[in-house]
Amino acid sequence: MEYIRCNSQTYKSGKGPNNRSNFTEEDTTLQELSAIPVSPPVSRSYHSLLVRTKRRVLAVLYGALPIRSYRLKTFVSWRKDMEWFREEYSVSDKTEKVQRKVVNDYIINRSYWGKGRSCEQMNRAMDNSICFSLFKGEEQIGFARVITDYALIFYLADVFVLEEHRGRGLGKWLIECVMDHPSIKGLKGLLNTRDAHTLYERFGFAVLSDPRSAMIRTAEIASR
Repeated sequence: MEYIRCNSQTYKSGKGPNNRSNFTEEDTTLQELSAIPVSPPVSRSYHSLLVRTKRRVLAVLYGALPIRSYRLKTFVSWRKDMEWFREEYSVSDKTEKVQRKVVNDYIINRSYWGKGRSCEQMNRAMDNSICFSLFKGEEQIGFARVITDYALIFYLADVFVLEEHRGRGLGKWLIECVMDHPSIKGLKGLLNTRDAHTLYERFGFAVLSDPRSAMIRTAEIASR
């Protein structure tokens, strides 16, 4: 059985914090919160507004509702601190748990796509991405990161599992965890791969029917 943990709450696989089946307005805590007396004199309409505000704040904390900023018109549909577990393995989206020495060493020195990057570039990239770390116990053995606008599109990058841990379905499970993250559900996804097409096709990715529809501006050209 696989489990998902989000901010110290555990859900069975397939139910995330933004799944409304995990939350209703009839929740006991909400009822207790809405029952908090408001010191008079307060009008009934104002009291109703306070109750609705309390309910919404608590709902956001539970993960049942998105965090909205009406002034800036921004929208954040996910919260961090999600973890997935399978036997002795786990995946976490906590950026602070990334063992950057392991990730930087593999991507910069051993991957075919990351040669030429600097540690500074990689650290900045991780700081501005949703990072997924695959662990065996406390040892990091895999990694993936997602860049997204949270509304329309995401880009999956820097996916790897260390060679000595391959052949156990961990790469597939890591991508399952990434695709299960509420930040990218329902969004169009992009990625580049040289030899893992079969893996990504399982998750709905496909080769472009017309490669001429895609273009790229390389870092070499950008630096001129």
